[in-house]
Amino acid sequence: MARPRLPISRRKSKQVSFYVTEAVYQKLADDAGRVSMSPNELARELMLSGHNRLVLKTHAFSDPALLKRVEHIACILQPLVKQCYTFKEIDPELTQLCKSLQKLIDKNLESISQR
Repeated sequence: MARPRLPISRRKSKQVSFYVTEAVYQKLADDAGRVSMSPNELARELMLSGHNRLVLKTHAFSDPALLKRVEHIACILQPLVKQCYTFKEIDPELTQLCKSLQKLIDKNLESISQR
C-alpha cells in the first residue's frame, strides 16, 4: 500500500543552496556531527528556527563526537596491537598511551552519565 500524499501546504518543492568558506563549512560539519545531523540538516534547522542561535541537545549515551574520536583512536591502535602480538613485545609508551586513553574515555563517560 502506498504512502498517502502530503497536503499541498506541506509539500516541499523549492530548493535553497548557498556557498560558504571551507572554515564555515568545517564548523557547521563539526557542530552537525555533535548532534548526529548532516551539515545540510543543521543549516536548514538554523534557517527555519528564525533565531540567531539554535540550541541542540545531544543524547547522553550516544555522543557522536566522542564515539567518532574513539573509533579513530581504535583504528590507529589496531596495527600497533597486532605488531605487539606478532613480536611478543609491548612498547612502554604504548602502555602509557593506553592508560591515558582509558582515563580520557572514563572521564567522558562519567561526564555523560551525570547529564
